[in-house]
Amino acid sequence: MALREPLMALLKAGTAGLHARIEQVVPLMDPALDRTAYRGYLERLHGYLGPLEERLAAHAPGLLAWGIDLAPRLKQPLLVRDLLALGQSEAALAGLPLCEALPAVATLEEAWGCLYVIEGST
Repeated sequence: MALREPLMALLKAGTAGLHARIEQVVPLMDPALDRTAYRGYLERLHGYLGPLEERLAAHAPGLLAWGIDLAPRLKQPLLVRDLLALGQSEAALAGLPLCEALPAVATLEEAWGCLYVIEGST
C-alpha cells in the first residue's frame, strides 16, 4: 500500500499536461453547451470508447486477478443508454463512425494505463 500512493502521485504528475490539453477540447464545462453539442460529444465518445473497451476486454481475466472486474466499469453501455435517451436511434448508433487510431492495449500494463485514464476521466 505504501507504494501505491507515490505511484499514483507520479502518474498524476506525469499526465498533468495531457489532462490540461484535453480539458481545453472537451466541451462539458462550456456554458454555451446545448443538447445538440452534448449529443455530438457523446457520439464521439461512443466511437472511441467502444473500440477501446473491446481491446480492454482481452485483458479482463488479468485485471480480475488483481480484483478489477471490468464489466461494471465499461462506459459504452452508459453512452448507448444516454444517446438513446437523447433521441438517437439504434440504427443511427450502429452507423456512427468508430475510431481506428486507438492506444495500444497489447499488454496488461497497457490495459492498466488505459483504465487509469478512463477511470480518471469519469
